[in-house]
Amino acid sequence: AEESLREKTDELEKFFSGALDLLCVADTDGYFRRLNAEWEKTLGYTREELIGSRFLDLVHPDDLKATLNTMQELDTQNVVTSFTNRYRRKDGHYRWIEWRSYPAGKMIYAVARDITERIELEGTLRAAKEAAEEANRVKSEFLANMSHEIRTPLNGIIGLAHLALKTGLTDKQRDYLNKIGASAKMLAGIINDVLD
Repeated sequence: AEESLREKTDELEKFFSGALDLLCVADTDGYFRRLNAEWEKTLGYTREELIGSRFLDLVHPDDLKATLNTMQELDTQNVVTSFTNRYRRKDGHYRWIEWRSYPAGKMIYAVARDITERIELEGTLRAAKEAAEEANRVKSEFLANMSHEIRTPLNGIIGLAHLALKTGLTDKQRDYLNKIGASAKMLAGIINDVLD
């Protein structure tokens, strides 16, 4: 039985050590109790520096209240399947961590993942979307202004040429006004196509 227990313990240790995600055992008082090696890669601290330390000291100040609320959920034995907060690295930068946590008495068993790149990509995409929407708004405004600024005087030329043709004119004047009207209509067609 002891040999079987030792084999199972070794097996679990290998699983714990070899996981690509961040594995953590903590307590509801806010202290790390056990961590796998991925924490060292993610936060830059050694496990010896982290184990026994207060993980709340690493939480970004803006995320502390939400983290404390989540800790209360876990303390009342509620599973938390999706929670995100930021942890300070040893170099002072913050990493976004997404959690799934399972309470067992005063202990918390958690699986986490560094999602910093995803958050940054989402921010970049959001900024690009906002920039595209702003560019589209500016383009629409420009086209509306151009449409008004160009079409209004052009329609005036076409209308006045048409009215002038109804007055007493020489053949030469009539020819000029017909050419002005035809040219203005052609230009209006080109402008409509360009604006469209």
